[in-house]
Amino acid sequence: MQELHERNLEALIFSDDKKVSARCAEAFSELPVDWVNTEDSSMASKLLSSTNFDFVILDLDSPSGTTLLPQVRPNSADRQHAVVLAITGGGIDAD
Repeated sequence: MQELHERNLEALIFSDDKKVSARCAEAFSELPVDWVNTEDSSMASKLLSSTNFDFVILDLDSPSGTTLLPQVRPNSADRQHAVVLAITGGGIDAD
């Protein structure tokens, strides 16, 4: 019988604000997730093209975040990334 191996989820966080990225990672810290954080929209674009993330968090307060959104789900037949969470500021404090 083949043994099942659990794996961590893979997730991308894109925000041009380090505090937003840190808060997102902290909020989901108890999940078995391997986080990939980037503040570089070019890097985020490359990662979205080359990696099948289990979920993606995009900061829509960043102009680049809204630009990346169509790349996450190029069309409805392509389920490249399982879950997309779009965030905006407002609820994240600066301390």
